[in-house]
Amino acid sequence: GDRTNPFPLHDSDVRAGRDRFARAVPSAAVPSSRAPEEPHPPSPSSSDASERFRRLMDPEHLGDDRFAIDVSAHIAGHLFGGLVVAQSLRAAYTTVEPPRRVQSVHAYFLRTGRPELPIEFELHRDTDGRSFSARRVVASQAGRPIFSMICSFHVPEQTPERLRPMPDPPTAPPAGGDHLTVDLDGLFELRRDLVEGDDHQDPRASGSMWVRALGPLP
Repeated sequence: GDRTNPFPLHDSDVRAGRDRFARAVPSAAVPSSRAPEEPHPPSPSSSDASERFRRLMDPEHLGDDRFAIDVSAHIAGHLFGGLVVAQSLRAAYTTVEPPRRVQSVHAYFLRTGRPELPIEFELHRDTDGRSFSARRVVASQAGRPIFSMICSFHVPEQTPERLRPMPDPPTAPPAGGDHLTVDLDGLFELRRDLVEGDDHQDPRASGSMWVRALGPLP
């Protein structure tokens, strides 16, 4: 196999990808050449710039949580991974209700993307709770995944903050007595060095935890 490129591009891939995109998005103008258009000249019109940005960032909704976009008229040579992240996140955003906002994103780049090929996005609605939503997105080209993402959305809300300066690190574990517990069916010894003034019966109390096995480890 091709060790230098795990996703070799062939003319048949380009034709198949464009044909699939044209069938899915009949209104889309799919260029027949790989060469991108000449860069747009500077324009004082902010609305024109906004429209070009929207075409680059906003995948077409195909139904059934599927999306697609063709960036070949705007990008040549290299498909920037951050653009695919933004397009995937935009697709996910269309499936959650305001005022939910993105809280976390875990992105995985699986193969080298190609700007000559349309990008297809498949979205999965994992959960919709009272304040959280979770989504998965897979971006593919020519039927092969190039990128996957897990993201969550959260309703903005006021929550208690538990933030305090980091204590000076202790140099040795505390002695036994009240600080000593045995956990996990007697397999480990735990010694807690709690911060003075905290409620030591509160499991959320701050402090250092020292852990060691009570026998030899395999």
